[in-house]
Amino acid sequence: MKRTSISIRTSLLAIVSLLCLSAIALAGREVIDAWANLADAGQVESSNRTSDLLLSAAGNWAVERGIANTALAGKNPLSSETRKALRERREDADAALAEALQRVGEVDAVKAGDTTVANVKAAWKQVVDLRRQVDNALESPLAARESAVAEQWVPTMTALIMASQNLRIAAQYLPDTAETKISQIQDAKGAIWTMSEYAGRERALIGRAVSSGKALDTATLQTLATHRGRVEQSWLAVAPERMPTPMSRRQRRPSI
Repeated sequence: MKRTSISIRTSLLAIVSLLCLSAIALAGREVIDAWANLADAGQVESSNRTSDLLLSAAGNWAVERGIANTALAGKNPLSSETRKALRERREDADAALAEALQRVGEVDAVKAGDTTVANVKAAWKQVVDLRRQVDNALESPLAARESAVAEQWVPTMTALIMASQNLRIAAQYLPDTAETKISQIQDAKGAIWTMSEYAGRERALIGRAVSSGKALDTATLQTLATHRGRVEQSWLAVAPERMPTPMSRRQRRPSI
């Protein structure tokens, strides 16, 4: 009887010990998951800030591209109002790019051997050099301008915009969760609505101008350039070939 009592007590102790070990293991797993989720949240927030900066730069460059391209096709030298609009767009875009590059450079956010940062810097240098030629050309009437400047302007600006968005995707961190996928879908819906709305505004302005038979004034041209910039900026966020592939926690990159 005594031996039976000891056997039962030993069995109970073993069962309780196993239950305690299981509880400790589950608690440890929850702690690890909570820590990983906290790290994910911090990385996503930081990555989103860098992404927003690059999207802002692209949007302002798109508007600058439209304003300058319209001015290069105009007969008269650049007005002070248009010059101010160009300067403001350039300053906002370049400041956003500079901050984004600094954030990317603070950590190894882009895979080794990736050329996206170098491509952005090279494209931006080409734009800065071409801007001087554009500004000089716009000091003169259309007849005195070199056609090569106008021909280079749109492709050069477009190359910078595309390079900046390649960097945005390369430096983006997305945890592989259901919440991330839902957020991506919601963001895509918002971007699609923005494209539809501002393309409609652009179409309405152009339609009114065509119906009236009058030349577009500076204010309308700037408004059209702004609308076009919003459309292209939103497209960059949802273009199928540019959608990022979510990374699992095992593929996690350092935060930006």
